Amino acid sequence: MSSSNTWEEDARAERAAYDARSIEDLLEEIRRKNFGRYYTIWYSVAARSSLFDAGWQLFEVLEHQSYDQMYRYHCAAALIQLMQTNRWHPDDLTHNDDHQLRVRLRELRQEMTQKMDTIANLPGTL
Repeated sequence: MSSSNTWEEDARAERAAYDARSIEDLLEEIRRKNFGRYYTIWYSVAARSSLFDAGWQLFEVLEHQSYDQMYRYHCAAALIQLMQTNRWHPDDLTHNDDHQLRVRLRELRQEMTQKMDTIANLPGTL
């Protein structure tokens, strides 16, 4: 068995373990900076949560350039999925070009705020 098969199997097992836990537990793991080994926590959150429940916590991870770029990349992918947008690519939100990254994160913050305000004002939501 090749090491890539083992990596994929381990990643699937990690994802299944995350999927068996509550979103609240996963968000607590993220708060504690326990991101797992295979980047699957982000996709478990994105598949089962909402922008309202997880968006700002994921955004906070993106703001921390001290976190490993791969964790931020997969976090960005999950946030983009929650936002249901094709405006962004994870690379746009994780490259360590300080000035451009700050500009893009500021734009993302504005877009998230607008999207959440729109959703909050729809009848029968929240």
